[in-house]
Amino acid sequence: MAHDNPLRIPEPLRHDAEEIFTLTDPFCAAHLDAEYGGLVRTLIAKLARKRPSPLARGDLRIWAGAAIYAVGSVNFLFDPTQRPHLTGDQLSELTGVPKSTLANKAKVIRDVLRIGPLEPAFCRRERLESNPMAWMISVDGFIVDARTMPPEVQEEARRRGLIPALPASRTNAGGDTRGAGGESHEGREAAGGNPVTDAKRDSPSMGLAEAGHDVVEILRGRPAPGGDGPDAWERLVRLIAEHDSLPDNEVKGIEKAIAEAYRGWSDAQRRSIWYETDSGRTDDDDDDSLCDTSFNGIGYALQVEMLDEVTRAAWKDAEELKKAAAKRPLRQQATK
Repeated sequence: MAHDNPLRIPEPLRHDAEEIFTLTDPFCAAHLDAEYGGLVRTLIAKLARKRPSPLARGDLRIWAGAAIYAVGSVNFLFDPTQRPHLTGDQLSELTGVPKSTLANKAKVIRDVLRIGPLEPAFCRRERLESNPMAWMISVDGFIVDARTMPPEVQEEARRRGLIPALPASRTNAGGDTRGAGGESHEGREAAGGNPVTDAKRDSPSMGLAEAGHDVVEILRGRPAPGGDGPDAWERLVRLIAEHDSLPDNEVKGIEKAIAEAYRGWSDAQRRSIWYETDSGRTDDDDDDSLCDTSFNGIGYALQVEMLDEVTRAAWKDAEELKKAAAKRPLRQQATK
């Protein structure tokens, strides 16, 4: 039942996760604090939900130490000006795991969970307020700081777990937006149409094939560079048919089209697309971010999957083009 497993750890890995907790909980209580202990538990749970989970292999003692190392890296544990503070050597000595092993395994964790510097999910509360990454949300396809949005937008984002649940008085980076009447002009406009709510609740879901079609249509609407063909998509298909490969310089054009299509999809559509991809079907973690600002402003993992989908469509059209070209000489001979 959910109350017996609040961290949603898959049953096959619950025993291993509990074994790790018996190591990390007392360590954090003795050398760090309870908040560190909770963040480490969250990280272990996320690792357990990955399919396949890396926790299924390896020494649990090393995973425990590496989890503490990974969370500590996000919170500058190794900076002597911070409290609590440990050096890498101290962490190694206390856990009984070589420092190089801790660092290498922590890198595996960061790669698997796509943890970057100041990762909001693993930041201590004292760092969240000043961490700009913790407040970035997608509104109508644009990445914005939630603290600059009207209060009702902030509340909706907070309710959905998109931003930290800190007191509202501390989350308005732009200052007090309320006027003499108790409500700002910006807030009144948002009350008539909450962009966060509208994007996630009112828009229908979208499948991977339909998303790929959107990208293809964008390319069909673009002129081919240098007039080399009727449009960018036809040129791309012809190049693949002629060379049996996708030229590297053409990939950038596809990425730009994907980014343009992405901006037109709601958050609900983005997630429904993601869960139809190969990676999405094997990802049991529903809180992965698809709205990072890298790679033309869209989630890295989703872009990779969309790039695969669009290039598969291009290769399919290229095969049809080659078949049509092969039949053409036969028809010409028949007419003679």
